[in-house]
Amino acid sequence: MNINHKPRAVLTAVAGFVLMLGTATSASAATQIPADGTGYAYWQSDPSGSTPGDALRVCDTKADGYAVRAVLTTYSGGSYREVSTSGHAAGYCSPWKTGDLPEGTKLVITTHYGSSGNWVAADMDFVTA
Repeated sequence: MNINHKPRAVLTAVAGFVLMLGTATSASAATQIPADGTGYAYWQSDPSGSTPGDALRVCDTKADGYAVRAVLTTYSGGSYREVSTSGHAAGYCSPWKTGDLPEGTKLVITTHYGSSGNWVAADMDFVTA
């Protein structure tokens, strides 16, 4: 008996695509800000699943000896929070640093990379709480 496995393969591919799309949708809710090839900062304005709102984190993606840092400030320069991967090996993501901010607050996130407290500015993005 010759069984056609093509429908099962198509169904598996479609299910995988739907799962990937669902994962990408929830993950894409966070704004990703690069850190000059050393890693990324992530900003999550509103809660999504287990990810808190008004939250900032960084991930070090390159084994180059540099840590990654992100600083969240208001447009007027007031600092709200800072996160870093200092003291951790590449592949590490900091915990989310969060705290409620007034809705609509305009913010700037700057990313940096460096070592021993010597930081080099990498990139920035404008976000809203």
